[in-house]
Amino acid sequence: VTRRPGSAHYITEAGGNTRLLATQELWAETRDPRFEKITVVFRPWRSESHVLSAHLIENDLRGDMGFWDKAIGISALKTKIEGE
Repeated sequence: VTRRPGSAHYITEAGGNTRLLATQELWAETRDPRFEKITVVFRPWRSESHVLSAHLIENDLRGDMGFWDKAIGISALKTKIEGE
């Protein structure tokens, strides 16, 4: 996880949104103590483009991205990098 400067909330830094959502749903549904807390690795904030590129890489490695998803993601990454 990482945290944007000035933000109170943490976000996933390099993928893992689906796993986090599944854990949250398991906790809400079962209240099983195994799902109440998770162990994470904290990484200092780098940039918006770093987070976006890490998520794109994670999704591509898992094979979850079709052609248009990749194209839209790469276009968004290009825009972020140019803005930074």
